[in-house]
Formats: sequence, structure tokens, C-alpha cells
Amino acid sequence: GSDTKIEFSIYSGETYSTWPVKYRTRNAAGRRVTLEATPDMITHVRWIIQNDLEVGATKELEFKVEVN
Repeated sequence: GSDTKIEFSIYSGETYSTWPVKYRTRNAAGRRVTLEATPDMITHVRWIIQNDLEVGATKELEFKVEVN
């Protein structure tokens, strides 16, 4: 929903960002470049609920994955 945000980590949950996840690495020439992570690089997914939930309230969140 509009009151939730989904974030992804490629670093075992140490840092998170929204999609597309970008990371810095060195190319074959040794230059630093920024690349977009591929789905298989994702290690953790988290949802941030922007609004408070009432005591006892529930919220359903889902994320579709493909397992190879």
C-alpha cells in the first residue's frame, strides 16, 4: 500500500535501499563504476510501515519470489 515501503539488501541486511539496488565496484580497467544489482544478489527484504498500527491490528504484506 501507499503507507508501506519495501527495501532490499545485497549485504546480508547491513544496508538497505529501494529498487533498483545499486552498488559500487571496479570494472576490468580498475575504474569504480556503479551497477544495478540483479535479483539473485538480494539477501534480505524488509517492509517499512509508515503509519502506526493500532494495538491488535494486523497488516498483510506480500512479495513474490521465484526459487530456482
